[in-house]
Amino acid sequence: MTSETIGAPRRADARANHAALLDAAAALVGQCGVDLPYEEIALAAGVGRATVYRHFPTREALSRAIVEAALDHWDAVLADLTPGPGRFEELFHAWVRIQQDRSHGVDLLARSAPADALRQARRRFEATLRGPMRQAQAAGIVAAHLTVPDVRIILTMLSAALRSPESPSDRRRAVELARGMLF
Repeated sequence: MTSETIGAPRRADARANHAALLDAAAALVGQCGVDLPYEEIALAAGVGRATVYRHFPTREALSRAIVEAALDHWDAVLADLTPGPGRFEELFHAWVRIQQDRSHGVDLLARSAPADALRQARRRFEATLRGPMRQAQAAGIVAAHLTVPDVRIILTMLSAALRSPESPSDRRRAVELARGMLF
């Protein structure tokens, strides 16, 4: 449970600090792992170290909050996609953009999140894929033999490739290969 869910609603400045901390922590954790010093998170967010501890008293709370924020962002992106069989392809392109623009979420899912948070996050993520994938499969857009866990694995592999220090041409090729597996 994150500190945001405890007690009364937060003041506007506390909500702003929480958002800044999540953004800074997600970027830094994506680069350095969850064990980076809280002082670095505080510096990147422009707050004091005590503020970090107040919002995220444990590394587990920090990991959970980053995963939840990444999934909340994903949900918001999905809400803007066009309904219908083409939605799955839009979903794929949205995933690519998110992974190119953001430095957290999937990396944390793969490395640092507590086991129960990881299972919950995977279930939540897979649930977002299910409907659009079924529609795309029914329309013959997506291979019928693929399962939702298969797609999650493909997207996770693609995320790793998009974040690698390899050349831009290698990252473009990774997107092409993932598209070939899905469509």
